[in-house]
Amino acid sequence: MRPDDAARQIERLRRFRNALPRDVSIARDVERVRRDAVTTDRSAAKILDAWERMVPQDLRDSGRPTSFKRGVLEITCESSPAIFGLNRWLQAGGLDSLARAMGRPIGVVKFSYRRS
Repeated sequence: MRPDDAARQIERLRRFRNALPRDVSIARDVERVRRDAVTTDRSAAKILDAWERMVPQDLRDSGRPTSFKRGVLEITCESSPAIFGLNRWLQAGGLDSLARAMGRPIGVVKFSYRRS
């Protein structure tokens, strides 16, 4: 192999070894987070609005929906009697009316206590 050919081959190999410049901008990630936040905010507002409209006043004040993910509604209550009352209302048809008002199906309801 001649020295000219060897030098050309080395230069060609060097071009392949150079790393491509990376896209380090965060604009795409920021836009995705913004869209997710707007969607989450709308969803939470819809759930709280349905809660305010559908749940009876005495039960509404003793518990709040704290999470709704993948059809699982989590409600945080002040006491065991509050959980009992909300559970009775949900079983008596409140779950269906709440799901209709939310516009999303509710598969499971989980209760938890509010720690004071």
